Amino acid sequence: MTPPDPEEPQVITIAQALDADDGTKNLTVKGVVTLLDGQNVYLQDSTGGICARMSSNFSDIALGDTVIGTGTRATFNGLPQLENSTYEKSSGLTLTPAVKTIGELKTADICTYVTIQNVEITEIFDNGGKYSNPNITVKDTDGNTIQLYKAVVEKNEDNSWPVAVGDIITITGAVGVYNTTLQLRNTTASEIDLDGTPAGPIAHGEQVVIYNPQYGKALSGTYDGFYNNGTAVTVGTDGTVSGF
Repeated sequence: MTPPDPEEPQVITIAQALDADDGTKNLTVKGVVTLLDGQNVYLQDSTGGICARMSSNFSDIALGDTVIGTGTRATFNGLPQLENSTYEKSSGLTLTPAVKTIGELKTADICTYVTIQNVEITEIFDNGGKYSNPNITVKDTDGNTIQLYKAVVEKNEDNSWPVAVGDIITITGAVGVYNTTLQLRNTTASEIDLDGTPAGPIAHGEQVVIYNPQYGKALSGTYDGFYNNGTAVTVGTDGTVSGF
């Protein structure tokens, strides 16, 4: 068990809570918030993740907060829970996503925070515009697919979605589940990188200038024998190169 702060209750690890039988009461865990969805608060510690289904509404919990939750062990459609939970705010834990591929996701990842990089959108389902949060299906280069369920994403001014089938995006969020099917869940629109994640410091399709700052010259596309000519350039205070 984790030694408690003098002002905090004794807690067990989330792994210990997951191992408890459904119906076990008064289980208390400490975790960092990986998802907020109504009264559902996904929590993660170094041993696993669980959903604290709060007994009442709240307004003082945010993504990344450290929370101590106490409730009764339950399972809802495959989601491990502490139902009828009460909580208190705490500190000491940091929300850091684990970078994984779709194929690497396992049951043990449920309610934990992950980043899935550079996946292609194959479907955006909003039930003909009736859903305020669409279900976005994505696939990776290996053909594995997963759904970002009830995606938190902000519409454009013309009421269209800022994503389209074929777009490459990076998703950071919590791993959810419905029965035995794993899902992704996000809390804020900023957790969806609409441009994906560059493979390196230079993204595919970006224009770059190769220059020598000592001589103020950039590499030209004009050849003089076997060598490229140099072109005089200037570098602005914002790092922008001009004159090439």
